[in-house]
Amino acid sequence: MIKRLSLIMAAISCHLFMYSALAQNATISGKISDGKNGEEIIGATVRVKGTAYGAISDVNGNYMIKGIKPATYDIEVSYAGYKPQSKQDILLKPNESKVLSFSILPDTKELKEVVIAAKVDRQTASGLLLQQKNLASISDGISSEAIKRSPDRTTGDALKRVSGVTVQDNKFVVVRGLADRYNIALINGVDLPTTEPDKKAFSFDIIPSALIDNLVIYKTASPELRADFGGGAVYVTTKDIPEKRIFNINISTQYNSLTTFKPYSDYNGGSLDFIGLDDGTRALPKGLPSVDDNSKPENQTTLKQVEHTKLFKNNWGVNENASQAPGYAMQVMFGNNFKVFKKESGIIASVSINNTPKTYNMQRYLYESSNLAPFKSYDDQSYEKNYLTGIMLNMATKLNSNNKVSFKNILNINGEDLLIDRHGIQNEVGVLSYEKASARQFTSNTFYSGQLKLENYIPSLKLKSNVTLSQNNISREMPDQKRLLYTSSNDTNFSVAIPFGSPNPISSGITSNKLSENGNVIALDLSRQFKLKNIRPTVKVGFYNSTKNRSFSNRAFGWSNGKFNPDLDILPPNAIFNDSNISKDRYFLNEITGGQDKYTASSLLRAYYISLDHYLFKRFRLNYGIRYESFNQQLTAFNPQIGREKTYDNTYENFFPMANITYNITEKTNLRFSYSKTTVRPEFREIAPFTFFDFINNSNTYGDTALKPINIKNYDLRFEYYPNGGQVFTFTYFYKTFSNAIENTFDFGSGNRTRTFKNIADVKCQGFELEFKVNPGIALSFPEKHWSRYLTLSCNSSLIESEADLSNLAGTAGSDTKRPLQGQSGYSINGGILIMPPSSKWSLNVLYNRIGRRIGDVGGRKELHIWEVPRDLIDAQVSYTFNKNVTLKLTASDLLNQYYMMYSDIDGSGSYNADKDLVINKAKYGTTFTFAIGITL
Repeated sequence: MIKRLSLIMAAISCHLFMYSALAQNATISGKISDGKNGEEIIGATVRVKGTAYGAISDVNGNYMIKGIKPATYDIEVSYAGYKPQSKQDILLKPNESKVLSFSILPDTKELKEVVIAAKVDRQTASGLLLQQKNLASISDGISSEAIKRSPDRTTGDALKRVSGVTVQDNKFVVVRGLADRYNIALINGVDLPTTEPDKKAFSFDIIPSALIDNLVIYKTASPELRADFGGGAVYVTTKDIPEKRIFNINISTQYNSLTTFKPYSDYNGGSLDFIGLDDGTRALPKGLPSVDDNSKPENQTTLKQVEHTKLFKNNWGVNENASQAPGYAMQVMFGNNFKVFKKESGIIASVSINNTPKTYNMQRYLYESSNLAPFKSYDDQSYEKNYLTGIMLNMATKLNSNNKVSFKNILNINGEDLLIDRHGIQNEVGVLSYEKASARQFTSNTFYSGQLKLENYIPSLKLKSNVTLSQNNISREMPDQKRLLYTSSNDTNFSVAIPFGSPNPISSGITSNKLSENGNVIALDLSRQFKLKNIRPTVKVGFYNSTKNRSFSNRAFGWSNGKFNPDLDILPPNAIFNDSNISKDRYFLNEITGGQDKYTASSLLRAYYISLDHYLFKRFRLNYGIRYESFNQQLTAFNPQIGREKTYDNTYENFFPMANITYNITEKTNLRFSYSKTTVRPEFREIAPFTFFDFINNSNTYGDTALKPINIKNYDLRFEYYPNGGQVFTFTYFYKTFSNAIENTFDFGSGNRTRTFKNIADVKCQGFELEFKVNPGIALSFPEKHWSRYLTLSCNSSLIESEADLSNLAGTAGSDTKRPLQGQSGYSINGGILIMPPSSKWSLNVLYNRIGRRIGDVGGRKELHIWEVPRDLIDAQVSYTFNKNVTLKLTASDLLNQYYMMYSDIDGSGSYNADKDLVINKAKYGTTFTFAIGITL
């Protein structure tokens, strides 16, 4: 890892010195696209009128003209069969890099060349809105420019701003009220693996927002997209090759009202914690027998267990600290374009680090059925540190105007160090007892995605091809999860709860686990536009092959007490496990790892598709086709019913028809209709018969090998209006039906929740989405210097209703036969006010977010569902730029600091009632203030 980081930093330094000299001439660049369908146009001619400057658009429709002397020019673009277009009075300043994109219309009458002139609008619609307007699928998104003006530091934060999107735990995406398992994630067109051991989800907080060019949520399917989603496909595009040399440094520090300069606890970690990696400090000790060797009779004796226990370090101590330092973040980004063997080439590289401490108090309550008095009450003081390291290196070379090769890499390391000090009261069958427990766990996620892409255009055949080779690797390690419990009958004299005989690692023990998944993708896409009598259909065909291999293993050790030792049982954790106390008559570790503590899995997805995209009667755009997917999934795990490992082998083959119809009411207005069939297949973890204990939530999770795939039918109707000035108005209605929907349910067993996965029969979901972004000054045609032109108002909201029919499902809570789908919010609201004068030296952005209540956990036979209480989030950012090179930003996140709360709706009112409903857990996370400085060199 250190070698990779050193090589990348060396490359950045090398290019910095090689390209430090700046030319005085200007550059213009942009993209040429079809004004009807948004397809890039290859081979269009762009020229600076009255000069010899010019360029031809490449295989992506992009062009670049360098070395233009500063002056005012007219820029013209032309292409055979299209109406030429020009932009006049373009002022180019020294060292300026101006982006000018053209959307040209087919000349169906094949008229002689006529140049259509247009003045440049200083507030033209963003490229993302233009892409959204011209895409065949219904989509919404957020650009890097909007991310910069928000307080969002991670991709998970930024996704909250997209219409119809909410985020759980600041990292898991919910689209149209459908939980994370119904959505897929892609980076630069290639699917991302799940990052969680117990759910299908990608943790978007591991990708820094500064590395993102834009985020687009595809809400309707098309044959080119994978068919395994029902909510949305989150398409992450990382930054591409810049048009000019860039070198940016961003440094920030962070203050949290509940954390910074407050007392905190931690423990001695490793030297690489600050980048999110464990250096081996927490690893299982060398010399410890393997799982297979440890199960041999000679290693099961008490003396051998004592011998193995002495290999473990006594690192149970906790440090009490007087003041938590502020969090910090830093990012260095470099990019340039240059010639390699006379070929246009470019590079962009970025290194970022982030350290965010967080201290908070979480109150937790456990109930049996709807008993109003909890039988367990916990007060958790949590001390958390989040480390994030991101490295990006993207390179590209244009072999010629028709061929381009690019290599994109992103490496992210996300570490979470958590220490919990728990105080609890247990009141079971009228017996009152008290608990003190501590837990610590360090989780490290390492994610790498590398993509080699070859783009080619053959003019003689008018054939465009894209070949993508990709590798995704993800590793999740929890090397040293420790738990220790003390109990008392009077809340004063606490003794360690280490049992005699069989150990219980849930209360007092050590676990170590690792998940690793490797994925490879080969994709081929071919497209060609044909010219028939009245239509110009674009035909696309493609092939997609994706393989995944996963392994998961867990080792569990529980403390055993060899003899009643009242004097030792009251010692604190840092003293109780001294070497002198490790013996057969005192304490020793007993490994209870079994065959059920591991599984291996693999999958193979092969897909073929064909689609047609063309206009009919000038205003109707038809995009339709069919996708075939063959999916094989294999999982090998211990089956407790037969007492040995078993391989589960499932193959699903399906055809997925899809159609998107767009009616262009005007050039700025669309009416869309979409229909598709999609699926959501069970994930590895959901079918693995493996039980995993979660100390934080006091729950066990196991899989169900009998799960079936979900079949979904999707219908969408949408109205879009795109006025000038980057404004937009959309209104959408959608309707979905689900067969065999998969949900995570819980029930009580031995005082702890037991979670599993199950299919439910039928679900219907419908909703409305409204989005607008308006500049009042432009909308009302006020003068250019009117104050209202400095103001941009934005809002997106959704109103969603889902209904799960449980009438034929046994074991549901109470008389619950119909309810919302798990994770589905009834509504969501995102609002924003941006104030930015034309000088652009300063800006103010205020953002608001609220989501309706949703089911976090589905109740089982006796338990009521657990709901999340809605809360209001207000974020704000003010920025000021000095001399175009230095920008200062002050941001405030979660200004209201309302409670995060989960509850059971005892009175059935549909909202939280403090006097009647049962609180499951609640916490405040504080208001965060961040001061940042950005320097452009």
